[in-house]
Amino acid sequence: MCSIPRVLKSECLAIIALALVACGGNETGTPKPISPTVTVSTTAAPPKEKPPFVVIAIVVDQLAAWIADERFPLLPDTGGFARLRREGTWMKDVRFDHAVTDTAPGHASLFTGAIPAEHGIFANEVIDPGTRKTMTVLTDIEASVVTEKGKSQGGVSLKRLRAETVADRIREEIPDAWIFSASYKDRGALFGGGQKPDVLLWHDRYKDEFVTGPSGDAVFPSVARSLKDELVKIHLSTWTPADPGWVKTHAPSPDKQRGEGDLENVGTTFPHSFKKAQGLGVRLSPKGDEMLLDLTRRAIEAAHAEGKKHLFASVSLSTNDYIGHVFGPSSWEAWDEIYRLDAALGKFMTDLDAKIGENNYAIVLSADHGVMRLPELAAVKNPLPRDKHWELEPDRISTRILPDALAENLEKALDKELGPGDYVLGVADPYVYLTDNTKKLDPEVRERAWRTIALELAGESGLLRSVFLQDGKLGGVLTDLPEMRKLLEHSLAADSGNIYLLPRRGSLIDTLYVKGMGTGHGSPYLYDRSVPVLARAKGRIKEGAVVEDATSFAVYARTLAALASVAPPKSAVPAASLANANEGAR
Repeated sequence: MCSIPRVLKSECLAIIALALVACGGNETGTPKPISPTVTVSTTAAPPKEKPPFVVIAIVVDQLAAWIADERFPLLPDTGGFARLRREGTWMKDVRFDHAVTDTAPGHASLFTGAIPAEHGIFANEVIDPGTRKTMTVLTDIEASVVTEKGKSQGGVSLKRLRAETVADRIREEIPDAWIFSASYKDRGALFGGGQKPDVLLWHDRYKDEFVTGPSGDAVFPSVARSLKDELVKIHLSTWTPADPGWVKTHAPSPDKQRGEGDLENVGTTFPHSFKKAQGLGVRLSPKGDEMLLDLTRRAIEAAHAEGKKHLFASVSLSTNDYIGHVFGPSSWEAWDEIYRLDAALGKFMTDLDAKIGENNYAIVLSADHGVMRLPELAAVKNPLPRDKHWELEPDRISTRILPDALAENLEKALDKELGPGDYVLGVADPYVYLTDNTKKLDPEVRERAWRTIALELAGESGLLRSVFLQDGKLGGVLTDLPEMRKLLEHSLAADSGNIYLLPRRGSLIDTLYVKGMGTGHGSPYLYDRSVPVLARAKGRIKEGAVVEDATSFAVYARTLAALASVAPPKSAVPAASLANANEGAR
């Protein structure tokens, strides 16, 4: 049986205390050391053969710290979140140290322990200069996409990633380790699997099927062949609340709430039918969480049965993110989603208990970013006592900034000031991209262009600042907001757009899932930047512990690495690990 072994007491272990990195005192949270609360053990000479492990990394997309703080205590004691809290440690305020709090930068930071300025993943999307359309930051025309039917060229890869991931570290130190990663989103799957996973799966929204890649010799995994039938079942299903009374009691707004969107004819109120949904709308069904967790469990059990001794599995659950974007995090749908996800996590762990043994696997769960309330609800007082801590209150009337309209207005203003031309490529949240012609204007004309852009952006009520960038570098800007400046510096790469858009607290750049509806994330405010971490490993991680202090996001990667008995990723920033070094494990 694959297990996490106990270190013999006769071995001399050096016990050292590591201080958690905390953020405190100011609005954005300046990291500072706090008193040591976590101990780790090291040996002078590491063993030649790594101890066996089953380590599972779970990312719940868009699970904000403020939501966990509000809702975890209200969930049933029989669910997965309650069990993780009983059997492990809950870090309530784990903070990303970058401004662009989106899925790709968040996943990259979780699995590398590094900031975007180091790992190179600065946003979800960029502008394609040829088509002027947005495309995923992971686009790679040389990468292969593999379906059950065969292989096609042009997909996604980690070519942009400049830092080592936890999976890469495991592959380096344990070449025969089994590495698995799956998600609805490509950007949810690739970072967990690293450069050389054994199984890598994501859902192609245009094909409406699960695919793999990006290596040229990739084949579609046999364990995933049931996913096609599972997607058909979701398309034929109807979504109603699992416990209508529980949802109605806790949700602060009615089921029919202003600002909720209708994505691909799924509807805005219960019951929701997926019969007319396409490749994106189907991701709104909570059954997607159950499908991916079941896939992960079956894959782990199969690898375990084959005698694999070192198993690392990552699963990113995207449904929560789509529900939050379309209906808002305070909607009936969002409350039902966390209730159902809680039950699905509980079943996932119970099933693993039966096949792997409850003492023989570790789980570390977190999120890639948080979320803002619907603009229509942003000014409504939430009963959560830590509202001020999470920066939920808007600093003025909340609004959505439409990226296409903003790009069009900028182009018109420049045409009027400089004469007809081609000045703006487009807007890909949170950046404005300018054409090469604009960037090559004579200095005097360019200065006029910059003034015109600045005046036009100043008229956007939802924007706090617009920050001009030069090859991904800041000039003498945001000096009056030093914490914002630091967070932005940590977010940038050489090709990360020409103008950064900093929204006001409580406003957002529209996701365009349903234009003018729903909500989003991506800002440097704590409702977007702070997430929970739940870590559970029998004999390795303290049980029933709660850490209130603000902590560095790098605790996620460092804890995963410690549980796998490998070094942390090379670019990981200093932080504590929640796991001791095998002491007391069975």
